[in-house]
Amino acid sequence: MKYNILVVDDNKEHNDIITESLRSSGLNIFQAFNAEDALKIAESTRVDICFTDLVMPGMDGIELMQKLKATDNAEVVIITGYGTVENAVDAMKKGAYTYLVKPVNLDEIRAVLKRLIEKLELQRANRELKKRIDSNFNVKNIIGNSSKMRRVYELIRRVSETDATVLIQGESGTGKELAANAIHQESVRADKPFVAVNCASISQTLLESELFGHIKGAFTGAERERQGFFEYANGGTLFLDEIGEMPLELQPKILRALEERQIIKVGSTKPIEIDIRLIAATNKDLLEMVKQGKFREDLYYRLNVVNIILPPLRERRSDIIILANYFLAQFNGKYGKNIESIDPDVIKTFYEYAWPGNVRELRNCIESMVVLTRGRTLSASDIPPYIGHALNSISRITYNTETAGASAYDIGMLKKEAIARALNAAAGNRKTAARALGISERTLYRKIKEYGLN
Repeated sequence: MKYNILVVDDNKEHNDIITESLRSSGLNIFQAFNAEDALKIAESTRVDICFTDLVMPGMDGIELMQKLKATDNAEVVIITGYGTVENAVDAMKKGAYTYLVKPVNLDEIRAVLKRLIEKLELQRANRELKKRIDSNFNVKNIIGNSSKMRRVYELIRRVSETDATVLIQGESGTGKELAANAIHQESVRADKPFVAVNCASISQTLLESELFGHIKGAFTGAERERQGFFEYANGGTLFLDEIGEMPLELQPKILRALEERQIIKVGSTKPIEIDIRLIAATNKDLLEMVKQGKFREDLYYRLNVVNIILPPLRERRSDIIILANYFLAQFNGKYGKNIESIDPDVIKTFYEYAWPGNVRELRNCIESMVVLTRGRTLSASDIPPYIGHALNSISRITYNTETAGASAYDIGMLKKEAIARALNAAAGNRKTAARALGISERTLYRKIKEYGLN
């Protein structure tokens, strides 16, 4: 790919020297002797990199930079005299890549160009990688190619063609809101609001008012009439996350809103017509809550018209490498890094770890590694220490229970539980599970038979 380089300096001699120093194959060099002419060039040609003098007649280099970034998102290098270095530093705060002080060292300017080209190449590679992942393994930012995720994709596509109420279930961090948003974006309501409400984050005393709105004077502090989330979402989709936290006394009003397509604001008696698609989500077992009297049975069945279960990451381990590369490309771009790959030992560790925080935890882990690493490859030394501690703790649980004064029965049960968890974390791979437990495969095989594990 040829990159377009723009050199802007009102001093023709300086301009020519810089231009000549940058000439090489693969680059298109353009010259301008003031900011106004530079913008005319930018109108007809994409500008990838701009070297501009800071002080020029008319428009200065900072204003030119802001206009170029607004149109082409160009990388801008400010060239300044000694007396204006402070202004150049200010320009960097506003988005300049770096600044160079006159008289410019030509080797230095070529070195800056080389770094910028590498940055642009990496950004392009990241975009292509993300595009390939998006096209092959992505439905509206839900990433994966495992059989369980393909089933989720199919359900999303099918339910998006209808207006049915959907209940999404899954552990924390599995992407329930992403799935809800994907359903909305694939539906005929896509150009209408998507309103997400976390029922656990709003106090129970305020939740009714937040959902349905209130009239002026409905309660102390209600100084004016206010719309609720149901009205904000009118015509679109209302997503109620953590629906299991909904107070029992409020659940009949949710049920009535769904069945009658009407709401009544707090303090009012006048019904308001609504047209929404409701999607609810929970990380709890709602059916068990129904049995315990903690959730209304009629509301449960009204919500559970279509049920989508998002699998935890430990049950879709084949997606880990896809997700890790996706997040690597994402954070390379965010932090301006040029990390090229992930070491196989990292992926091996990722496959062995149970990921209790699921995709959200993996995303945060990759972000931390990208921020802290100094190399071009994410290596095992970059993995957050807590993951290694978690993997090692399985062995400690298995073999150190005697020191706690546990009975033989307790020890056996703990060993059985540890082996079962290790096998589950390793997706059934006995070699990996044995390594995590610190025992031989032969011993593991014997214990599996002893404890009747499948």
